[in-house]
Amino acid sequence: MRFILRLAYASTALSVAVMIVAIAVISGFNKEISNKIFGFWGHIQVNSIHSSQLNLSDPIEFDTAFTKVLDTLTGVQHYQVFAFMPAVVTAGDELDGLILKGVGKDFDWAFFKKFLVSGHIPDFHDSTSRYIIFSKSLASRLKLSAGERCKLNFVIDEQVITRTFTIAGIYSTGLEEYDQKLALADISELQSLAGWTPTQIGGYELFVSDLKMWTRSRIIFMRIASVRNYM
Repeated sequence: MRFILRLAYASTALSVAVMIVAIAVISGFNKEISNKIFGFWGHIQVNSIHSSQLNLSDPIEFDTAFTKVLDTLTGVQHYQVFAFMPAVVTAGDELDGLILKGVGKDFDWAFFKKFLVSGHIPDFHDSTSRYIIFSKSLASRLKLSAGERCKLNFVIDEQVITRTFTIAGIYSTGLEEYDQKLALADISELQSLAGWTPTQIGGYELFVSDLKMWTRSRIIFMRIASVRNYM
């Protein structure tokens, strides 16, 4: 069983790596598709220069001085913290790989509310329950519905750690390559699993009002980010 979990875990990491590369060629997509992809990841992601996109090995400290700079940059509509961790979800005899995205109080749920097909968006921080949101395609493969429970298995320091989550909501954007792999939960769950403090995060996602108008602000942003060893 442990070998199967590790194999599925590695397969998930590879799949998400392919999705990240796909974002690099976003200009070839039509507006509707590109807006959906930006809804998943933001227009710009900021994390440690030493970090991998697929794990929690290199957190950064939440930086109030940095976010104050973001507040002043023309074109930045919103920013929010995030963290990623690959996992293998099991329900009965069913098993699948996914990337769990940890989100905080600042997360803008507008995108996922738009594509919610059952259940609800939970207030992670007002409950002691572990809630998760994932896609209709994943729920179908696992034969699960909103309100039911599933187990997520994580590989931490070569050990498999299992946590039980309640499915709060199920979404469907129609982008199966993304829907099939991304689930969302409270970032505190990932911080706890990784042994982080509450002020440590994977990075920031930025949403900009106009990518073409971002050029000037980007110069200032890159200078500030490079000083902090962000990328």
